[in-house]
Amino acid sequence: MNTQKTVFNRLFSEPKKTELETHKIELGLIDDLNKALEESEEISKLLKEGKGLIERDEKFITKDEKEATKRQAIQKKADDVFFKAQDALSNASVRKKEADKKVNSIFDSINELRKRIASYEKKTAPLVKKAQRQIAIFDKNIAKANKMAQDLGVKLPIAKYEKAQEKLKSLI
Repeated sequence: MNTQKTVFNRLFSEPKKTELETHKIELGLIDDLNKALEESEEISKLLKEGKGLIERDEKFITKDEKEATKRQAIQKKADDVFFKAQDALSNASVRKKEADKKVNSIFDSINELRKRIASYEKKTAPLVKKAQRQIAIFDKNIAKANKMAQDLGVKLPIAKYEKAQEKLKSLI
């Protein structure tokens, strides 16, 4: 309460001083407002510049996002082509290995068969010689028999001998 009394006493006892103080307050207030105005104009300018930069960069982001989406689609297509080609290469590699194995197997089989043929030929060589001798005997004797039959004017049953001779010729 003492403070209140003091304030009231001053207000009522010195009217001219109070009025001057009020003007000082008002002049100080105007100075503060002018200073705030200057700062707010600078802040506004900086905020406007910042907002412009943000808007520009957001446009760049939008443009880059669109470009990235396009590039991702191209990337996906390229990946698909790559993986299909990789699968095709892998499948071709597997088929090639299988074909190589089959070809090698066939050549191994051919070589084995050639060895067996050589072995058969070696085993049958004495028989071939015998067959050649038999063919020679048939040739000589059939020719003699035909000549004799012609001289005698008869027909001899030599067809079975000729057939045996042809059979031996076909087998050697």
